[in-house]
Amino acid sequence: GNGFSAGFGRADITPALGTPIPGYYGKRLVTGVLDPLEASAVAFSSGGKTAVVVAMDTISTDKAATRAIADAVKAATGLPPESLFLHSSHTHTGGSTRYAVNPACGVTEAELPAIKAYVKLLSARVADAVKADK
Repeated sequence: GNGFSAGFGRADITPALGTPIPGYYGKRLVTGVLDPLEASAVAFSSGGKTAVVVAMDTISTDKAATRAIADAVKAATGLPPESLFLHSSHTHTGGSTRYAVNPACGVTEAELPAIKAYVKLLSARVADAVKADK
C-alpha cells in the first residue's frame, strides 16, 4: 500500500575461528569469541518503495563484499541494490571483508579462502536480517 511501515531484523555475523581479522598491520586470526558480532537492519516502506539500512560489526566493506551482500539481499528479498545502505562500525575485532592479498596486514594467499568464506557467510546473514524485517 501507500502507507508508511518500518521493520527490524538482526543476525549474528560472528566469523568462524581462523578467519583473518583486519587492521593493526600484522597477521591476526579469530581464536575465540568474547561477544557475538551482529548485523542489524531497519527497513522503511512508503508508496510502494522500500529502503533498508544495515549496520554491521565489520571494519568496512569493499566493492566486492558490498556487491556480494547486495546480491544476497536481492536474491532473498527482491530488494534492488540501490535501496540498500550498508554501514560498518569499523571494528578491528571482526572478520576481514577485503578479498585481497595484503602482506602489511598479514594477509597472504593462504588466508584468502577464509576471507571468501566469511564474505559468503556475512552476505547470507545480512540477507537473513533484511528478510526478518519484512
